[in-house]
Amino acid sequence: MRISDTGAAFAAERHICAFPGVLGTGMIITSEKGIPQDAQDSLRRSISGYEAALSRFLPYSLVRAMGDPQGIAEHNGIFEFPEYCRPLFDIYDSLYEATDGRIDPCIGESLIQLGYSVPFDLIGDGPASGGPMDTAPGKSRSISAGTTPAGFHTAGWRSIRREGTTLYTGTPVSLDFGAAGKGFCVDLLSAQLEALGCGAFTIDAGGDLYFSAARSQYSQDSQHSHEAGDVRDPHRPHKSHTVQAGTRITRVALEDPSDSDTAIGICTIGRSTREPGMRGTALCASAPGRRTWTVHRPDSSLIQAHHILDALTGKPARGVEATWVYVPHTSSGMEYPTAWADGLATALFVCDPQHLYNGTPPEINFEFLRLLSRHPKRRTTAAGHSAENASKDAAGHPGAHEARYTAQHSPGFPAEIFIE
Repeated sequence: MRISDTGAAFAAERHICAFPGVLGTGMIITSEKGIPQDAQDSLRRSISGYEAALSRFLPYSLVRAMGDPQGIAEHNGIFEFPEYCRPLFDIYDSLYEATDGRIDPCIGESLIQLGYSVPFDLIGDGPASGGPMDTAPGKSRSISAGTTPAGFHTAGWRSIRREGTTLYTGTPVSLDFGAAGKGFCVDLLSAQLEALGCGAFTIDAGGDLYFSAARSQYSQDSQHSHEAGDVRDPHRPHKSHTVQAGTRITRVALEDPSDSDTAIGICTIGRSTREPGMRGTALCASAPGRRTWTVHRPDSSLIQAHHILDALTGKPARGVEATWVYVPHTSSGMEYPTAWADGLATALFVCDPQHLYNGTPPEINFEFLRLLSRHPKRRTTAAGHSAENASKDAAGHPGAHEARYTAQHSPGFPAEIFIE
């Protein structure tokens, strides 16, 4: 996603702090005031500690130890995670229930069986070291199907005993917290930045965006509304998206999942003046296109795989090309907006959005957009009319190819969507 602020607001966040390679995608923080070096070092230590606890790839992480018989023995089957992991585990409890088990941290075993047992830049023909975590959409990587060690735990998240932040297991289990974990880390860092007093800031963690509330106002009138949409939660009041005058505006280009040079829409984020205790706004995207590979199975057949799996089947999700979830700053009880946006963006690949609205706690207020696969030439609108559409680039110019998607969105998703 590409970000731009409106007018004078762009100059407000002119300080840049980068953390290359962290969390698999790298992270960039732009802020109104410079972040002192000691504070940057503190943020870096927080990220390193987070990865040491929850990374599936670091050989010394707690999660890695849970998947190793020797690690089980060394820890006596008792794994004490940092206290800050409690909300993350609670979020996974909710996502597991809301998706009927389709989002499950125990999905790590299925990823290993598909060959995703090392960081993506080490899969197949990827660079041996130092390369980017992601590849351009459509780039092919080829591997052989992985094997799971004997004795692995094959049941779901609910079968692992948990007491607070302590997990118990007598057999190896490969956990993967990728569905909501990166967004959760962003939320932890945003809380540190709020306490630091660095002014308005934005965190960009490779598709997971957190926007703090603005510290000052900028006059900019902008209003977007949508017709009654495909999906609405009957238990939550609907508010069409309106950006009021005097609200700082940030615009985000929504990348076409098959062509990174074009956009399928522009999302408009209204950033109101910060009030005490207010959390920021989150916008998270998910798409499989940058992490795809070909799996050679023992029977010589091939599987086109990606990293977003349905935990009930252990297979890559099909039929959804990309998702975005927006959590507004007005959400009450949303202490971890980016974690929820991140997790729900993943859940939309394996679960109907109405089911998610019905299954998540009522205080979890979110809007969504997802692109469904369709015939490359024609689509049917929500009203039943056929239409041909082309995606557009970030400047709003029509793309060179016809759209491949059907756009499904909630009424309040704050974007101009180029796929009608």
